[in-house]
Amino acid sequence: MPLEQTTRRHVQLAHAPSEGEGVSDALERVHDASQRLLMRRLELVVEQARRLLLYTGIAGAGALVAAGGWALVVFAAVRAIDPEPARLAVAAVVGALHVAAGGFTVQRALRASHTEPG
Repeated sequence: MPLEQTTRRHVQLAHAPSEGEGVSDALERVHDASQRLLMRRLELVVEQARRLLLYTGIAGAGALVAAGGWALVVFAAVRAIDPEPARLAVAAVVGALHVAAGGFTVQRALRASHTEPG
């Protein structure tokens, strides 16, 4: 069996050429297909950029929450010599919760940004 017949058996054309079609029609189909491919690639790039901005914003918000919590923890450490222990305990607990919440938010945003959309 010649190579040409073997190749034709395994290749299915999306558009089978008719008798009247020439090279210009084939080139037009190739051009249209390349334009569709380019548009799909651009849509993918735009979607990835949107995801990156979203998860960067989430991670930034988490970092701000963690920084606020850290400031409260430092405040509690500095005020440790304060004679009123209730204020110290509240500041320490609230600060620790903020640090934990911020860290958790940043960790989730980073993990989500590395997963493929499903």
